[in-house]
This record gives sequence, structure tokens and C-alpha cells, in this order.
Amino acid sequence: VVSRVAGATRRAHNWDVEGYTRAARFVPELGRPVLELLPKPPASVLDLGCGDGALSVELMERGYAVVGLDADAEMVAAAVERGVDARVGSGEEFDVGKFDAVFTNAALHWMKETRQVVRSARAALGPGGVFAGECGGEGNVDGVRRAIRSVLPNEVDLSPWTFPAPDAFRGMLLDEGFDVLELNHFERPVETPDAADWVKMFGQVYLKSQPNPDDTLAKIRAALPDYLEPGTTPGSSMVDYVRLRWRAVVREDAAS
Repeated sequence: VVSRVAGATRRAHNWDVEGYTRAARFVPELGRPVLELLPKPPASVLDLGCGDGALSVELMERGYAVVGLDADAEMVAAAVERGVDARVGSGEEFDVGKFDAVFTNAALHWMKETRQVVRSARAALGPGGVFAGECGGEGNVDGVRRAIRSVLPNEVDLSPWTFPAPDAFRGMLLDEGFDVLELNHFERPVETPDAADWVKMFGQVYLKSQPNPDDTLAKIRAALPDYLEPGTTPGSSMVDYVRLRWRAVVREDAAS
């Protein structure tokens, strides 16, 4: 699927698996509460946008039967090395069987066609099946994006992300046959030692769009302090994460 933070059906994002594993461990760690929204093991779970398999492994250790799906082949290879049954595929249109639950963390916002993802998740679930996850919601990393926009005025056109608004996402879930049991939209700032490194890791599409990526990154680095709150240590910043977390179940009258 998707790319979790991986791949995206929008613009190519080449993941540095080792760098991601080293520098972005906060992504699965902060997504761990979403695991509590799943049905109890030994339920079968599709980890949509499994990335390097960090949370897939945790699900397996809890007793779930897990299949991972991600758009990035190198991320999938890393997940397979961890022992995950992971496959390469699109998160927008996929058919890898039926599951008791579809789980996704920090992946949905990398997929352009949000409604199609919801539709495909619905098709992968049986009666009472659970679709639970967390992604960047409306307003996510707005300060980072405004800093980038001060350097690249066409930032909106270049952006690799879609951050769903809560009401719109709720409507999609309802339209596609789900009952929405939980849907929360909340701020969760994350401290990073160097916000420019965050841009280099997650916003490489902005840099690749320019003839001199290093010069562009230097300009963004200089702009970021004007748009982000300082962190607790010298040079650190608070990246302004805003998350959307949900739990939905297939309506009985919509079950196939």
C-alpha cells in the first residue's frame, strides 16, 4: 500500500531504510496506542503501509496473524527480514485477502486518493471488521510547510501529503459502509534535534524539485526557526504534528 511513510502513490519518495530506522523510531512508538483499537488476538490484521515492519512485529508478538503491505520495496524487504509476511503493493487499490482488521499508522497521508483507500479497506473486511489507524490530519506540520513555502512558493503543488479533515474523513467512512466508533483530531508536537533533517527525511520531494537541493535545504533550515517553537535543547524544534486517529467497523447491512 502504501507507503507508509513509504512510497506514496503521489510522487516518488525513496526511503533510506537504515536512516529511517535510526532517525524515525518515534513514528511506530507514537503509533503504538492505535494497536489498542484492534480486536483481540488471534484476529487477522492487514498492516497497511507496514514500512520496515516495526509495528507488524509487535502485532505478531501479541498473537495476531499479520500481513504487511507497503509501496516501497526496500521497506518491504526490511519487514520480511524481521519475519513479517509483507508484500509490495498500492495502498489505494489492493486485494490480498480478507481480514478481521485493517490497521494503518502514519501511512494514509502519503496516499493521494483517501476515499479509494477507505474503499479498499472496506473490501478487505468481513462483517464487523475493524478499520483502525492514525495519520496526519488537517493542519499537520503546518509550520514546517509554511517555512518551506517561504522558500518554495509552489509548496502546495509539490507536497507529497494529503492530510484529511476530520469531518470529510468521517463522511468517507460512512459513505463506504462503516460505522465510526472513534475519530479524534488532536495536536501532538514532536521534538526533533534538527527540523531541517526532518525535511530531508520526510520532505525530500521538495529538495529534488530544485536544481541545487543542498542550497534549498540551507534556505529552509534558515527559515524554520521563524515558524516552529523551540525545543527543550539548544538547536532543537517542535515539529507541529496534528493527528487523526479513528476506529470504524463495517456496518452489518454493508457487509459483503
